Amino acid sequence: MIDRLRAAIAGWERPPAVALLFGSAARGDADREGDIDILIVRSAEVWEDEAAWREQIMGLETAAHAWTGNDARVLEYGEDEVAGLAAVESPIQAAAREGIELFGSRRPLRPARMKGYRVSTLRPGSPE
Repeated sequence: MIDRLRAAIAGWERPPAVALLFGSAARGDADREGDIDILIVRSAEVWEDEAAWREQIMGLETAAHAWTGNDARVLEYGEDEVAGLAAVESPIQAAAREGIELFGSRRPLRPARMKGYRVSTLRPGSPE
């Protein structure tokens, strides 16, 4: 299935910035009831409602369902949306942690490490 997903996305006329398989299918603990979860990050050059783009997304969901018998669910974000969401617990963080790269790299999905930032070890109510 992974090779089929990669081949399908590689053939898109309007490629994504990033595509990752995540969730139970990526972890290897999917069952017949589980969904195929795919995170797609739309390139900044692609308009969200562009007909060709929407057809590609729907075609991928349909194809993944045909290959596996499981529902396929695409979680889609634009490149401009990812930066803010990658810093908080979200499906983007889960995909960045456990995802299998189908297209592009997961690197832009990982929160930037802040230079010079130190987490305090003080507990609330304790003296400084």
